[in-house]
Amino acid sequence: MNALKHSVAERAAELEKANLFLRQREENHKRSEQLLQRANRTLQAIRDCHEAMLRAETEGDLLTQICRIIVKSGGERMAWVGFAEHDARKTVRPEAAAGRLKDYLSRARITWADTERGRGPVGTAIRTGKVCVCHNTLTDPQFAPWREAARRQGYGSVIALPLTVDGRCIGALCLYGTEPDMFDQGEQLLLEDLANDLAFGISMLRLREDRERLEDEILKSIEREQERIGRDLHDGLCQLLVGAKFRSVYLKRLAKGRLPAVEKEAQSLEKLLNGAIEQARELARGLNPVMVTPAGLTAALQKLAADVGNPPSHGSGADGPRCFCQFPRPVKIFDQHVAGHLYRIAQEAVQNAFKHGRANNISITLTRHNKLIQIVIKDDGIGIPRHPNETGMGLKNMRTRARLIGGQLEIRRRKHGGTAVMCEFPQ
Repeated sequence: MNALKHSVAERAAELEKANLFLRQREENHKRSEQLLQRANRTLQAIRDCHEAMLRAETEGDLLTQICRIIVKSGGERMAWVGFAEHDARKTVRPEAAAGRLKDYLSRARITWADTERGRGPVGTAIRTGKVCVCHNTLTDPQFAPWREAARRQGYGSVIALPLTVDGRCIGALCLYGTEPDMFDQGEQLLLEDLANDLAFGISMLRLREDRERLEDEILKSIEREQERIGRDLHDGLCQLLVGAKFRSVYLKRLAKGRLPAVEKEAQSLEKLLNGAIEQARELARGLNPVMVTPAGLTAALQKLAADVGNPPSHGSGADGPRCFCQFPRPVKIFDQHVAGHLYRIAQEAVQNAFKHGRANNISITLTRHNKLIQIVIKDDGIGIPRHPNETGMGLKNMRTRARLIGGQLEIRRRKHGGTAVMCEFPQ
């Protein structure tokens, strides 16, 4: 009987041991599936982030998109990017965020100083330039200042990844998971690569902003210099030439009937001075083509069209291109600089159509629709190349001018031949 009981007990122990093994195996299998699913979500989020980096136009837009993707595709509870301020408290300033956060960041008062509120994962990552993980927000002593707020928001673990630009840590990308121990070693490596790519994207966008700012300053400097030279021509040289013309007229009157040779020379001199005055005025108008009036742009565009359609001005004979303007509704522009930029865009587009597009007909349309002003230059030439040279000064100047007035520039091939250049901006 005792032997039977002993045999049953051994059998029961073996069954319990087998059940325990099966349960552990099932739990390990579930854990492996969860890890695989999480790894796949992380990889998808990284792919989506890389696409966002390629499309981003501004730094703010890039950071916002990255945070949204991490929450939506990566499944994190919250994500945010903080930049290190160099003030007395060494504040970490939230720049972009997404997910469940409510007023968490506004009350967190996170710093990157070596103080209580700077020893959490975010401050430590910025201060040391290394990845910092809080595996459990409820037990990690360094996370004490934010524990209760994190519990209310459902944050179980946190990872902070430094953003290094030009060898200097400028801030951190911070991810908050729903459970403890969500950021294992493999995930850390993936996220560290993402943070490095994001830092590179920030660096490239800042370089582009610096380049665009420099281009804007150069263009503004050129505009100011053109305005100065135009004023000097009109108020200086033109007035001197007009004065010389009056002297020649006076000399002609004195010589009339008494000194025929002198009278003839004075008349020739007057004719030369008239030509010089007209050329000087044309130069002044070319440097400042738009008059300082609400309708100045309209008049300048009409003059541009007339000049292009005048064959002798281009030496093209009687078969020169035809350029005309269309103004469906009166458009008044009160900002002289905006009008000047629009004129230069139209001038560049018209010259390209004539010189490179070999167009026979060019149209300039200026119109207003709702709160948008639009200028469109179309031609019937050979059309812009499918892969135009974006490094050329002409296209770059047009895009820069459009950006300076807060507008959008579009250049495309027309369906039935030719090119269309459109600039649209809010009035």
